[in-house]
Amino acid sequence: MTQNFSGRHAVVFGGSQGLGLASALKLAEGGANVTVISRSATQERLVRQGLPSAQAQALSGELTQSDMNELLSAAKDKFGPVDTLVLSGGGPKAGTFATLSDDDWTGAYHLLLLAPVRAIRAALPDMQAAGFGRIISVLSSGVKQPLPNLMLSNALRAATLGMLQTLAREVAGQGITVNGVVPGRIDTDRVRSLDQGAAERSQRTPEEVRAKSEASIPLGRYGRPAEFGAAVAFLATADASYITGSLIEVDGGLINTLT
Repeated sequence: MTQNFSGRHAVVFGGSQGLGLASALKLAEGGANVTVISRSATQERLVRQGLPSAQAQALSGELTQSDMNELLSAAKDKFGPVDTLVLSGGGPKAGTFATLSDDDWTGAYHLLLLAPVRAIRAALPDMQAAGFGRIISVLSSGVKQPLPNLMLSNALRAATLGMLQTLAREVAGQGITVNGVVPGRIDTDRVRSLDQGAAERSQRTPEEVRAKSEASIPLGRYGRPAEFGAAVAFLATADASYITGSLIEVDGGLINTLT
């Protein structure tokens, strides 16, 4: 497999931490120029996290369509047309059906469905003009097996998956692939926070919660962020040109479904 991204420009939403950052690091490692868009992104922070200053820029803004267009325009001013779009970011509020308000549902819709739609809409013209593009969305194992206490994530990420798989068919003839990557228990701040919440609800320690989770994973451990980033980088390569509308599971064997 050739991971030579020299001359490529990847825009990574939510790339200042967690799975988005892991993806940005792998793309930069292969030579890509990377624009990280995140509310908490700064140039200094990206450099501290290991992204080379000559290959990375940080942009921050809201996710309305007008702001999205401006962000993508600013990204191109430095690194040129966008050929790779990675859609990552934090998850919505945890909770059960009974605990969630209309505002919670609306916020999750904007975060998990409308923001990716707007990002793709802004980036797609460059890919169509070039006859080449990679759209990669970081989803959740909840799209395969709904997770307890994550009602919003389970519902809205499933909607996002439907959008992505429909889009994959619409743009396949234009040299553009659209895929999702499903993490299992990857050792990120988000997963540690979920473990903390589970510990509080069950009157256990976070260490006990983690140990029980690891016991359910065939590989016996949480994944490393770099392992997840490697899967995203693979889907961004030219070698992955015949993979579209697919889900790649990076889960240590945790997800146990036939479809």
